[in-house]
Amino acid sequence: MTRLTAKEKEMISYCNREFSKWFKQNKLKLIEADKKYKDFLLLVSEFFILRSLLLKHVVNIYGYDLSKSSYNLDYAAVFGVKGVCDPAINEIKSERFFWGYFGFTVFSIEFSSLAIENLRQTVDRLYKNKYSLEKKSSAYTAFMYIEFFYNGIHMNTSDTLLKRNIFSNQIKVKQEKIIELSGQSNDYFRTYVGDQKTIKVYRGFSYDTSKNVRVGRYLKSNQNAKLQDNGKSISFTLDKKIAKTFAVNFYVTETFVGDWSGRVNGNELLLKINDIDKEIFLEENGRRPVIGVYEVDVDDILLYSCNPNTSEYEIFVYPENARLIRYDPIKFSK
Repeated sequence: MTRLTAKEKEMISYCNREFSKWFKQNKLKLIEADKKYKDFLLLVSEFFILRSLLLKHVVNIYGYDLSKSSYNLDYAAVFGVKGVCDPAINEIKSERFFWGYFGFTVFSIEFSSLAIENLRQTVDRLYKNKYSLEKKSSAYTAFMYIEFFYNGIHMNTSDTLLKRNIFSNQIKVKQEKIIELSGQSNDYFRTYVGDQKTIKVYRGFSYDTSKNVRVGRYLKSNQNAKLQDNGKSISFTLDKKIAKTFAVNFYVTETFVGDWSGRVNGNELLLKINDIDKEIFLEENGRRPVIGVYEVDVDDILLYSCNPNTSEYEIFVYPENARLIRYDPIKFSK
């Protein structure tokens, strides 16, 4: 983990206290959220309002540019940082809410090996093997779409009270739509897997050419050959084209869009890949973009989001549970 500045520690501690307070105040609602999906959706909407207010407060009070932070602020505040604050997530008494936030967090951040290990310890301590994969993934899908709706309002008004009223009313209207989207995701995943015990997945990544992709480097005479070292993470996809975009997305966005302000549309990324000069890419990045092909056991999948119209067909698996079969270099046109 990058060393935190004094200001970052102060901000993380402040947000940690506020998140912990909210989780404690809403303890009964969190418990009820496990029983009723619609109650859960309303509670998540309230959480995103709180999150937005905290981040806005940090910018206003500390005069801090969150985009340049060396650590993701709300992840650090909720999951805790050793020597700075205890995990606020310990106060969450809803497994549904926990898995929704877990998925949202993993989707939002490119995790280091240390962060993945911290996540694993939290899961093992709180909620290991209790909720079904389908229920966990439905909670994650809800978090994703509620954030999407909230950001839409965020773009149109800066009045917090007005935004809160609009958002609360909108979520009530959107409840059935979110339930429908969660159902579509579950149906797609169920159909894709069928009766298979093991499935093929992909991960787009770039690796440092001075380091080994596989543990032990070589494929032959190496019992660890299917374990990934350099370029590993927790996120994979069922769609090879999507994996291709993620192998080069940061470079494409910064080169052709001008700044990294969020993910670029997948189809746009695929088109931009054709404009990349291979030699320039390798020279400027020192990293080689590839598509990894893996096998994973269905029982090892933590979460998925597979809505056929809007998602990245993403699944989350701990790196050691994804067996690296091969990694293919991205083909550039130049």
